[in-house]
Amino acid sequence: MMKKTSGAGRQRILQTAVGIGFMLLLVLALDGLVKGFALPLPATVLAMAALTVFFIWNKGVPGFLDAGARGLFRIFPLLFIPALVSTVEIRNFIAQQWVVLLLIVTFSTFAGLVASVLVYRMVAARGQEGK
Repeated sequence: MMKKTSGAGRQRILQTAVGIGFMLLLVLALDGLVKGFALPLPATVLAMAALTVFFIWNKGVPGFLDAGARGLFRIFPLLFIPALVSTVEIRNFIAQQWVVLLLIVTFSTFAGLVASVLVYRMVAARGQEGK
């Protein structure tokens, strides 16, 4: 049997939904802007910058955005449950092979950094040719 929600509870749920919806629409709109103008940065970074400017201009965080952020933070740990369950299931393997796993993670991280540097240099060199 479901418990009835009070008027204040409904208001909080509505504010949370509006806040999450606003953040989602902001990112989607800025994603269209980024793709439309071929800007070299992710839409989420632009959204963070836009929200920062908005918060400074507004002299604080509006209630609906605060409620939306709190709603997201309440469910945020749920996103880590599948990874945690998988880790617990293979804990014996991890205990036995921790040195190999450490080396693999270290090497793959280093390889990712090297690849990022090489791609950056290649893109920067093409940018210099166009000037």
